[in-house]
Amino acid sequence: MALLLAVFVAIPALAAHAAEQAPEGVVASSGSNAGHYDYFSDVYPSLKNESHVFQTTTYEDIAQIFKTPGTYAVVFGGAANPSTQAQIAYINQVAKEKGIAKVYNFDTRLDGKDDLDIANSTNAFAYKYTDLINTYLTGAADAANVQNQTYVFVYNKDNGGGSVVAGFKSAAVAADFQTGGIADASKIDAYKAQIRSVFGKANAYSTISAYDLIAPGFNHNGPFYAPTAAPIFDESDKDLVLEHVTYDELLGILRSEGDYVLLFGGSWCPNTQAAVKYVNEYAKKYGVDKVYFFDPRIDAGLDVTKPDANYHENDKLMIRDSKNAYAYLYVDLAKQYLTNLRAEYETRAASNISYTDGNGAKVEAIRLQVPYFFTYNKDNKDADGKAAPILGHIELMYGWGDTSKKDADATKSYANYIEALNSVLSRTESLPTGLVGVEPSQFGGTDGRIDGVGGKALEYKKASDTEYTPVTGSSIWRLAPGEYDVRYASIFGAQKKNSTTKSYDKIAYKPGQPVRIAVPQNTTPLQLEAPQGLKGIATSVANDVYGGSIIGTAAGQEYKKVGADAYLAATTPSITGLVYGDYLVRNKAKDGINASPDTLVTVPKYGQQSAPAGLAGVAPSGPNLKDGQITGITEGLEYKGASVENAVYTKIEGNGTNGILTGLEPGTYTLRYAATDKLAVGPSVDVVVPSKQTQDAPTGLQGVAPTSSANNDGQITGVTADLEYKAHGANAYTPVTGSTITGLAAGKYHVRVAAKPGFYASADVEVTVPGYVAPYVPPVSSTTPTPTPTTPPAGSGAEDGKIVVSAKLVSKFDASNGLTSASITASEVSGLVDSAKKSRVGRQGSSHRTEHRSESGHQVGAADPAARRGEGARRRNPGRGEDQLCGLWHDCV
Repeated sequence: MALLLAVFVAIPALAAHAAEQAPEGVVASSGSNAGHYDYFSDVYPSLKNESHVFQTTTYEDIAQIFKTPGTYAVVFGGAANPSTQAQIAYINQVAKEKGIAKVYNFDTRLDGKDDLDIANSTNAFAYKYTDLINTYLTGAADAANVQNQTYVFVYNKDNGGGSVVAGFKSAAVAADFQTGGIADASKIDAYKAQIRSVFGKANAYSTISAYDLIAPGFNHNGPFYAPTAAPIFDESDKDLVLEHVTYDELLGILRSEGDYVLLFGGSWCPNTQAAVKYVNEYAKKYGVDKVYFFDPRIDAGLDVTKPDANYHENDKLMIRDSKNAYAYLYVDLAKQYLTNLRAEYETRAASNISYTDGNGAKVEAIRLQVPYFFTYNKDNKDADGKAAPILGHIELMYGWGDTSKKDADATKSYANYIEALNSVLSRTESLPTGLVGVEPSQFGGTDGRIDGVGGKALEYKKASDTEYTPVTGSSIWRLAPGEYDVRYASIFGAQKKNSTTKSYDKIAYKPGQPVRIAVPQNTTPLQLEAPQGLKGIATSVANDVYGGSIIGTAAGQEYKKVGADAYLAATTPSITGLVYGDYLVRNKAKDGINASPDTLVTVPKYGQQSAPAGLAGVAPSGPNLKDGQITGITEGLEYKGASVENAVYTKIEGNGTNGILTGLEPGTYTLRYAATDKLAVGPSVDVVVPSKQTQDAPTGLQGVAPTSSANNDGQITGVTADLEYKAHGANAYTPVTGSTITGLAAGKYHVRVAAKPGFYASADVEVTVPGYVAPYVPPVSSTTPTPTPTTPPAGSGAEDGKIVVSAKLVSKFDASNGLTSASITASEVSGLVDSAKKSRVGRQGSSHRTEHRSESGHQVGAADPAARRGEGARRRNPGRGEDQLCGLWHDCV
């Protein structure tokens, strides 16, 4: 479809690639570091340190507000207007006093400067303002002339006395609020009183969502190009992350520090219509909550006097057009900020957008097409240190009639666009942020990790290494302490090929600069486990002070009474001669491993029992299982569920199962020594059998057969470093270290998400690596047919002086590429030539054509000069399910 501006020519570039998942190892993120830009605090010094209620509106936005039911607070004015600069802080203060959540600001300077002020009656586009006023603000005399003035008003289209409920217009500048160069409170209060009077005319104020500003234009224009397709936006899109920005606001974003996600396009554009829904959907999937949406048609093509018209037909304010007087707005923006711009037209200088500057020189920039979706950071540098503010882009020209069909779209437009979105949205920031190094679980361990990598196309290396490794999971796992460099890996952008094919070009973006992350050392030295199975026993003689004991001790232990300075070597299997009280027992340090934590054991007084000592809870081995444990069980204990009302204690037989109480659900249990015929029950202790969270089983796994009879290079694809696997029947799992498991024999394998602190391993998924299948080789004839002349068939060319000879060729099938070939030897060619010569008698001077026939009887002509190697090949056309003949030719003699 032809547009006045060739840069927006809407000819679908239909791709043949299938939609892919997010780039290898990347999953949709729950949060993105894509930035937000506050235009008002940037361009109004009086709002720099103030919270405010203002929102910019484009020409399309303000018209949409004027068409929408509700009561709205509106300000006409802008940053280049001295009166707005002077008044806006006071308007903000009064609006907040009144509890107004949003004041909508429309700047009649559509470029943010004086050049394109549609409130200036001398401007060629002044009719855009008068049309707006005459359509929506009829009867509002103050609206007629607002040049260099600030107009504050309350709007309700359904108000009986006119759509402007109340308003106040003022040309007052900073000096008008001062006396002797100092702020004059009385003048300020007088102005604020006027604004209070205006805002006081309504009891409540409406706000309008991004959806209600943006969706109506798309749903209005879409049917002009896809009349049978569903509306572009529906209820499922209500939470829209797109936000219109003005030209001046766009400049502010592009010159600001930070990472931004942007879309150039418009509701008038059929190609933007094809993509905008999915840009919103996938931005949210990747945690992006703001996509700044700029329309290079500054008025969106909207003619408010023709509400039913297609916006596409009006391109008078398209700044990306060399014929437009405001083309410099696009050219200057592109040259200053989009310095690494890639686009379909980048190699076609004749298509550049240009203008002539004040010195008569031609200034030009690469023409981009819309929709142009891109991620941006003005300070970004690639891995080579070169400025690269655009981190990734998509410039694909599709139609809603195709993309609305999603996977049923035969043109693959939807699949291509989603593939590209998954790539570009995997990098929405210049440098990786939110990365945290986590120490190994123990001193000297190598199970440290770097967290915070989910949803990002990253790669990493040890600081001292040179080669990067792709990140394929939710964390970078199995790291020794040290410093690591992490950076964004190369991603691809997408743009239409310079051709009429359905494919598209993947534009490589270089990796980014690295950040250095330290994985700290676990400074807690290795420790032995605390002793279990200990029990304090009271003296059996009433007046024997030193008759107590601790039983269950083992070699290598030591003890002391609480409060004592030094440990004493423990005797086995018990420590005797103890006075009642509390004791600390531990395993002694050895072989460079620190002593264990203490186990507190109480030796009770005569006639009493101690509390259980050294008990520990162990989580069930999997979700919904009842095989949790309490370890350290000694003889004589009983237990009950601590949270179960009126629970009854259950006696544990002996010391359980080798000192373990099994068969427990997660929860808190109360244990004590049961009463005996001589002793009352002892004090109780609570022990927690912990629980863990579950993890979903992996998806998207695919077994790939070995490529030879060696049966040793099978693969499982679609894995990440979060996973582990084992062969069917094996006991132990092996950690996955990349994006593919390689070196596998054919057979069944089990793959699962590995357990990690606080999480169970997932259920495993069985994946079959198919067996190697040798290619089929058809039997070959041992004899070579002798070429013989044949009677030329009708239409063979013999009628015009040509000789036709034929030979049967031996065919061979190659399973590796699916081709069947038929060849002819040099001697056979000589035979054919001799036969042809014999048949030429009386027909000298005629042209000759040699034809071969394959074993299957297909005739192979010599009319194609592109293939002259004395062979004929026949291949299977997988798309049509039929044989397709490929002629390979030699010159005729």
